[in-house]
Amino acid sequence: MNLQVSPKTVVWSAVFALVFFLACAAGANEQNEAIHIAVAGPFSGASAEEGEVVARGVELYFKEVNGRGGINGKKLILDRFDDRNNPAKAADVAREIATASTHIAVIGHNLSSCSIRAGEVYREYGIPALATAATNIRVTAGNPWYFRTIFNDAFQGMFLANYIKAIARSFSVSIVHEDQAYGAYLATVFAQTAKSIGLKVRINREFAVGDSALTGRLQQIVTELQNLDDAGIIFLAAQPDEGSRFVEILRDAGMQNILLVPDAMASMAFPKRFAHLPKEKALPGFYSDGIYAATPLLNDLIGKEAEAFFFQYQAEYDSNPDWRSAFAYDAAKLIVAAIQQGGITGEPGNIAADRKAVRDFLTTLRTPEAAIPGATGLNYFDANGDPAKPIFMGMYLNRTLTSAFNQYRFVDNIAEFRYREEEFDPARLLNVGGREMYRSDVVYAGIRAAKFSRLNLDSLTFNLDFYLWFRYRGDIDVQDIEFVNAVQPIQIQDPIDSTAQNGIAYRAYHLKGRFYADYFPAPYGQHVLSVSFHHKKLTQRNLMFALDWIGMRPNMNMSRQQRFLDLQQRFDFESGWTVASTFFYQDIEYRNANGHPDYLTGVQR
Repeated sequence: MNLQVSPKTVVWSAVFALVFFLACAAGANEQNEAIHIAVAGPFSGASAEEGEVVARGVELYFKEVNGRGGINGKKLILDRFDDRNNPAKAADVAREIATASTHIAVIGHNLSSCSIRAGEVYREYGIPALATAATNIRVTAGNPWYFRTIFNDAFQGMFLANYIKAIARSFSVSIVHEDQAYGAYLATVFAQTAKSIGLKVRINREFAVGDSALTGRLQQIVTELQNLDDAGIIFLAAQPDEGSRFVEILRDAGMQNILLVPDAMASMAFPKRFAHLPKEKALPGFYSDGIYAATPLLNDLIGKEAEAFFFQYQAEYDSNPDWRSAFAYDAAKLIVAAIQQGGITGEPGNIAADRKAVRDFLTTLRTPEAAIPGATGLNYFDANGDPAKPIFMGMYLNRTLTSAFNQYRFVDNIAEFRYREEEFDPARLLNVGGREMYRSDVVYAGIRAAKFSRLNLDSLTFNLDFYLWFRYRGDIDVQDIEFVNAVQPIQIQDPIDSTAQNGIAYRAYHLKGRFYADYFPAPYGQHVLSVSFHHKKLTQRNLMFALDWIGMRPNMNMSRQQRFLDLQQRFDFESGWTVASTFFYQDIEYRNANGHPDYLTGVQR
């Protein structure tokens, strides 16, 4: 947790970090010349919010670039094209974009079915496209002009089946899916993988999107599930419109089976679909709470790059972004890098060459070393235009998607990964499609400052009285942590509160200590007051601290001004200090091993 201070400005943050940060942004000069990029997706109808958050993510980065003077004096302009999540309309929109000789690249579309249809046009006219949410393998396969910043459904389907086998106690699954490209393919891969790893598929049922009798069909499927002696975990492979209707019918029927859904239903918009229902009004979260969702990004597990994006987004739009915004932001970064490297002019007479230059640049991003860092990690592509991005598992709680207690990360070099024998557990390994993954346990950590005092800007130290708590599953020694910027070691005594419910433990502590300021770099004229900790024995391989947004929600739900005023009351400093901004994040800290053999690869044993 960190706090920055300067005359009339206080900023605090938490690596775990909370930050108050004052910044000013220069407005972009108006430019007569511009480079146009298209964004295609749903900007009307029930899914309009999904299109809006994508456009906002792109516009946020374009604003940064334009604020620095643009690219060679040219302003970036994003033009929106509404495909209404309709494949036929998407093809029309794609042709409009491709034939206009104005746009050098496209970001979108939202649905895989729309991206596949539009991709045929982009390939025909030679215009590069970057998908940020479409995950079906046909979006990029065989189309050298289509790339994406998100994982594909071949990996997603295999991962979800393996995750159930590794984590859940049930070995029975039921599959319900749409007939469109997205859900149908996911269900096929999931079913094939489930069979190969020993999961029993009880039923596998399809429904037709757009069926006039859809409600009756979904009710029929739910009745069939009710009549099974053990339906097991239900995998629902669909888009949010039909998916939410199925969830409503299932929960109204009293079925409390664990539901597993893919990335399409991992968004802030999904729980809102139930807001008008009487049971949801009486018990918020009645329909969505307990649903497990695959997601490309989780707010409570983000690092510094993602937190910077989230902070900028919140400041710009006064709302929280979802993962679609972050992946769109990274798509914008990739296109800007291509423009900067490719000598692109954006002139109508040079449009074909500019489009090819963008595509050619994207094909050079083949390795982590060549990648463009972004809010969602390293952005680079394989030969099919797909990235090496992990899948996070979230669970809806209080209508918010939070981290599941077990996450899997890629192991790029298993030989190197084994070098700390006391930390390596082969039972945590999972092979998904030929790639090794390793399980980390997630511990939710929350922090609340009670009082800051005795700030000394000569020694850059301060006192902090604060509350720290953890929620976790399993046998984890959560209090065996080290505060890395404490002046003196802080001894953690018995918790002030502890409980265990449904296998989930809770421990809360009241702590005091003196800390070094500026453990995190501060802008000129400011200081960062922080509390940063890590586990003494376990690295991120086996343990990940997640931000407890739910536990800290009473404060997080305040307006920005209310939050600062609330925190300002906790500062016992001389007058003239004010709060500027706040944020939390978790990240990896790299420390010198000083030659210790436990931390060296290739050591003989």
